[in-house]
Amino acid sequence: MDKIAIRNLRSLKDTGDIELKPITVLVGRNSSGKSTFLRSFPLLKQSIETNTAEPLLWFGNYVDFGDFDTALSRNTTNKIIQYKFVYNSIKGFFRTRLRLRNFSIKTNSSCTIILDIGEKFLKKAILTICNQTIEIEYNEKQDIKNLKINESNVQLNERKLVCDKDNNQVIPDIYYADLYEKNIYLRTSIRNFFKDKLNKFILSKWAFNNTKISTIEKFISELPFSDINTLFANIKKSKNLPSTLSKNIDNLKIDDSDFEKFNNLFVGIYIMDIIDCANRLMTHDSEQIKYIKPIRFNVERYYRIQGLNIEDIDSRGENIPMFLHSLSLKERTDFNKWTKNIFNLNFLIDNISGHVSLIIKDLKNDVTFNLADVGYGYSQILPIIILLWNCQRNKRKRHPIFLRPYPKNITLAIEQPELHLHPEFQARVIDLFVSVINEIKKKPFSLKIIFETHSETIVNRLGYLINKHKLKPDDVNVLIFNKDINNVASVDSATFTEKGKLQNWPLGFFSPEGI
Repeated sequence: MDKIAIRNLRSLKDTGDIELKPITVLVGRNSSGKSTFLRSFPLLKQSIETNTAEPLLWFGNYVDFGDFDTALSRNTTNKIIQYKFVYNSIKGFFRTRLRLRNFSIKTNSSCTIILDIGEKFLKKAILTICNQTIEIEYNEKQDIKNLKINESNVQLNERKLVCDKDNNQVIPDIYYADLYEKNIYLRTSIRNFFKDKLNKFILSKWAFNNTKISTIEKFISELPFSDINTLFANIKKSKNLPSTLSKNIDNLKIDDSDFEKFNNLFVGIYIMDIIDCANRLMTHDSEQIKYIKPIRFNVERYYRIQGLNIEDIDSRGENIPMFLHSLSLKERTDFNKWTKNIFNLNFLIDNISGHVSLIIKDLKNDVTFNLADVGYGYSQILPIIILLWNCQRNKRKRHPIFLRPYPKNITLAIEQPELHLHPEFQARVIDLFVSVINEIKKKPFSLKIIFETHSETIVNRLGYLINKHKLKPDDVNVLIFNKDINNVASVDSATFTEKGKLQNWPLGFFSPEGI
């Protein structure tokens, strides 16, 4: 996900399009909307991971928004919460059904997804790929109220559109249904419906009476899905264009109403594939969100050993002892070397009669302590340290090409990483963030870190690292949240110059009010 916009969620009346950089920092006074923005990411995650009866799971394992009415902005009369997601590249996410060999999208193609979410059901989905847009509007029964392709309404006649309500996707599959008897409809493929309409349209406009349907279908099947300009060019240069069509199509112009109708019917053939791609993008991104809560786990002196193989830590870090215990000797060695280089510390485990203890070793002074005996700040930062180490490891396995996993694109949402830390240690945490971001750029996956902070030290450290050429200004976006007298939040963006100086930064932002 490269951009996100949120509307009507609590105080977030309209955030506008917010660009998510490798490091996105959220700052602002208390109750200014930054926590709502950050927690919208674990909200998406818990909604995707759970078989829900509603579009969003407002109360779950990660966050608690209450219910729809509680989450809805008080300053709106329109009972819709809207999410907008923008993906600059959709490489690897178009895995279409085998019969659609020509659904070939350029790797630099983008996708925009807009979801209008009501109290009990998804009200509207607008999907744009290659500048081709489908708009699906739903009724209370989750059937299709209206379908548009590039702003043109699709005529239903004696048919209606129905949804597959059993597949638990964000955007349900859709079908055409033919009227069989009174109130009885039989499902038909939406793909075949549009193919039939396109065949008939070509026969009526460009072909001769003796043109075979199979000839037209072959011509259509060899046109790759694309934007309207590329589609027009592909038609013009098609080597398989039947002679019965070539003369009429030679005179065709891109702004002709006939070509506009041809394009829209052609897009209709691929509606299911566009929906599949949008669902894959949202599901994959949501599953790859890692969330760290503002209050992390309390350290105990001993933990009962469990025979668990834990691949990730939870949002409070409560399974950290078992995570470290489940690591192989090689993995523990790698983790210790990593923490030594950054913090000059090691976080170890000590096995004692079926129990383990968390041990911290100060390598500078060569002393060890039970983590329960040291400052609270270490237990609050340890989940973040382990999460970052675990994310930067490339654990991808080899797969056959037909089973190859989607690109690994991780989003970390962290609340107050500076909690209970001295400013000097806060600076080291930012050094860690930057080190991991730079390391992952060398690997075949991506990482975005989004965190909320009240620390002036953290913001200044980012500027310092940019000044020292250890971080690129384009890798950072500082979002400033403010709230007006009507409790409506606004979001402004501040950026760094090449010398590490903040632009668009409000004077005295970290100063006490009134000073």
